Amino acid sequence: MESREFADTGEALGTAQARESVVITAKVTDVIRAIQFDSGDRVRKGQVLVVLSNVEQQADLSEARAALASQEREYNRFTDLGEKGFAPKARVEQAQAAYEQAVARVSALESRISDRTIRAPFSGVMGLLTASPGALARPGEPIATLDDDSVIKLDFDVPETQLSRIRPGVGIVARTAAINGREFAGKIDDVDSRIDPATRTLKV
Repeated sequence: MESREFADTGEALGTAQARESVVITAKVTDVIRAIQFDSGDRVRKGQVLVVLSNVEQQADLSEARAALASQEREYNRFTDLGEKGFAPKARVEQAQAAYEQAVARVSALESRISDRTIRAPFSGVMGLLTASPGALARPGEPIATLDDDSVIKLDFDVPETQLSRIRPGVGIVARTAAINGREFAGKIDDVDSRIDPATRTLKV
């Protein structure tokens, strides 16, 4: 009797998608001052993509920083006088509170300006640009899309009759008609815990 090796294989139709995908949108409503990418560009994490108008916020920040510098000098002066016994403790605490309020105002304004600079949350490739400089950006309205295609995820449904062969770590080969049937090697990462009662299939 001759022994032979054989492979127990199955086929399934899957849907490929990027490792991570996000719609680029603004956190606040304001005019787009500059767009620093083109459709199809590859960008790195943290790279500036869109800058919204922040003239008013910059003016407020300059004023707040000047006030902070003044409050800091006042606080340092009363702290020094308090240590020498020339200023009551209550006056030192009052100066400290005013200084801390000035710090908080500067921090809040810096945060508002930061909200007007949209950065890439991860590295990837930009999709189609749907806005232009001068347009009004609003929260939730798409400016573009960003996809991390460094790893491609493939979702597919497997009949429950093949459940015994499906588990994390099992190797797979994916073929795509989009690239002349090119094959890509991969492995199963996750298996759903529930079977679809209508199709009797399991998401993998």
